[in-house]
Amino acid sequence: MKILFLHGWTSTPGGRKPTFLKEHGHEVINPALPDDDFEEAVRIAQAEFDQHQPDVVVGSSRGGAVAINIEFKDTPLVLLCPAWRKWGTATTVKPNTVILHSRKDDVIPVADSEELIANSGLPKSTLIEVGNDHRLADPEPLKAMLMSVRCSVKPASFSGDFPYAYHVLPLHAFKSIAASRTLLSKSDLQTASVEIKRSSTANVDNALGLSQFIHFYLPRNLNLSFDSLSILKTQMKESLVSPFPHIVMVIPTSELTDWQCGICNFNTAVSRPAYGQVRGGNHARGMAPQNIVKHWLGFKRDTPDRDRCRRSYWHDGIAVPVLLRHQITQEPSSVGFRTKSAELLLRSPFEIQQPVQVFAFSNADCESLSLLNHGFAVHLNECEQFAWYAEGDRVEPQLREAINQYFQSDDGQLPQLDYDGLRPSG
Repeated sequence: MKILFLHGWTSTPGGRKPTFLKEHGHEVINPALPDDDFEEAVRIAQAEFDQHQPDVVVGSSRGGAVAINIEFKDTPLVLLCPAWRKWGTATTVKPNTVILHSRKDDVIPVADSEELIANSGLPKSTLIEVGNDHRLADPEPLKAMLMSVRCSVKPASFSGDFPYAYHVLPLHAFKSIAASRTLLSKSDLQTASVEIKRSSTANVDNALGLSQFIHFYLPRNLNLSFDSLSILKTQMKESLVSPFPHIVMVIPTSELTDWQCGICNFNTAVSRPAYGQVRGGNHARGMAPQNIVKHWLGFKRDTPDRDRCRRSYWHDGIAVPVLLRHQITQEPSSVGFRTKSAELLLRSPFEIQQPVQVFAFSNADCESLSLLNHGFAVHLNECEQFAWYAEGDRVEPQLREAINQYFQSDDGQLPQLDYDGLRPSG
């Protein structure tokens, strides 16, 4: 979760409270706010909010006054002993606010928070009494702050219709992901000199402005189903060419927030939009990325209406219309518009904190995964469409041995394996 933390008067970035949030896996933006110029502090906080679009804003003491004086739309607020009577002009807060305050606070009286709640017409339960002083830096108030942050953000608005997101990856890629509990985009993989990025899509992603996103399938199925995943179809269908083993990580979308997400209602790797004399359809595999971008730019110049854009919007630096953050909240029914399987886009790096399940499609793949001490729940999925793959170990013995040795080795040297090859039906 991304948090904008606004510190108090005579405080500095990196204090105990923002550090505590970082220690629990959250990304914390913690700008320095000047003590002697409240208007400048508000300006800085507004600029940080506009740039980072956090999931929640936490304001401590004077930082709480700063928080309620910025334009934060519907972003939740967690206020810690807010000094709103001393600084600023705002005298109310919105419904998505939680206030933590100590009855023993001798700097900002708890009555100020009670008055703020009354001014706002909010229930008394908005105020949580906790701690023994103004700082709220002891274990109990720190834990209450963390729980308030976690509970303040609503689950992704599309999670009811799209309860699961699927990330397909080659089997050998799971070792580094399990060790770091982090998913990286193709761009970040390249920066880290990790050669696990699909040659068939990496250059296209880069050309379209999507290289900083991690791609997930977002099928509408309410039950777990893998039959429609195109990468699995390619890799596990019956063929004279041996398959490369792939697995699927499944993330419940109820653990995400709209502000983390982007949605693309087009298949970015193959979709060709219709414009002018150009017919819609699919690009041939291997088409030059510059030609793919050319088509999307032509589509944009054609000024398509919302439905032709699949209820999505154009964004600077991205050649394909997508839904980002608040656009999803405003129109959750636009997710999956005119597509069988939308793409969920999560910015890299994505830390794996929520419940994740891993699905394999043969006993041999499960045995390989058992060589790793990864801590994930691994399930064998008996998918009728991949029955041929599951009948026995269809993977070439040398490839299986290379993966198993890599999983058991301590040096972590990634083997150079061709996992993205074409496999004709056979």
